[in-house]
Amino acid sequence: MFGCESIIGAIAALTVQTGLDYQCREDGHYLAVAKTAETADNYLAAMLEGDALFRTAFGEGGAPSAVIQGNTALSVLQSPLSEAGFLSQLPWIDIDEQNQMIRYQVATQLEAQMPQMQAAQLAALVEQSVSGMLAQPLPLELSRAAIAHEFGHFWYINAFWKNDRVDPNSHYGGAAPDWLDEVAAVSLENDRMTQSRRRSLHDAVRQDDVISLSTFLTIEHPLAEIARQNTARVRAAAAAGDGTNTGTTRIVMLTGDAADDMLSQAEVNPSDFYDVARGFIDYMSERTDGTVFAEISQALVQGQSFADWLADKGPGLGLPSMIEALETDWKSWLQDHA
Repeated sequence: MFGCESIIGAIAALTVQTGLDYQCREDGHYLAVAKTAETADNYLAAMLEGDALFRTAFGEGGAPSAVIQGNTALSVLQSPLSEAGFLSQLPWIDIDEQNQMIRYQVATQLEAQMPQMQAAQLAALVEQSVSGMLAQPLPLELSRAAIAHEFGHFWYINAFWKNDRVDPNSHYGGAAPDWLDEVAAVSLENDRMTQSRRRSLHDAVRQDDVISLSTFLTIEHPLAEIARQNTARVRAAAAAGDGTNTGTTRIVMLTGDAADDMLSQAEVNPSDFYDVARGFIDYMSERTDGTVFAEISQALVQGQSFADWLADKGPGLGLPSMIEALETDWKSWLQDHA
């Protein structure tokens, strides 16, 4: 049974636990729970926008899915949602919860350094210390693009790779090559994000600073190692207790120095990887007069490589038959669109 009615008891328990009146919104087999009706409506709209784009790109709708504001809410709703058949559950950023965690971590460090400090002094010093560190809400359109993007990963795996399990500690996404998994997610972003990625890619072309197509098609996702490290930190924090009710899943938004530090660890700038994914979607759509990523995915599920598929199907679709020639054509296309 899908819908808000299927988890009404859990939402009531969450409201009692937190003292907040969580709101639930649904449409078909998509559901959103948030602290306000407006936020829940925006979450649901992001899912529906993503669903429409997923149908265009891959010929079917997304799997039954829910987006939940914050880890505290997900820790209560996760089991009822699973029992109700929601295959994909996305915890989304709760700014209050995020900032509670930041304050707790800073307070813990200060207490260790100055154990004799009075509570009122500690509270004042915490607020002084966290100035500039606290998370801020994402702009609405960016948040909606990001939610659709994340469901793109979930829905793509469920549509093509659900029978191919991979070790999450050794792989970024599902069993597909990382570039194809990311293409599925970027395909679902809204127009504002899409145009931003196109502008960024065009700027890189003019500066002759675009990662090669052969690199894009073969490298591990630039954030893979960072994701593994973050998973380890989350598990360690959960084991130690960090002042928040996180359940078994946590989403964290990094800002400022923390974000810069993590991004500096990536061998390829993640933004460049995403921008090339957007460009490759556009290139393939224009060259083949349609999207072919569903067909490519089916071929890979059946054991072919992308090079195999290109040799077999490329010429009939107006594409070169070899990766090297594809790269040459891709570079020409980039210059024409810069």
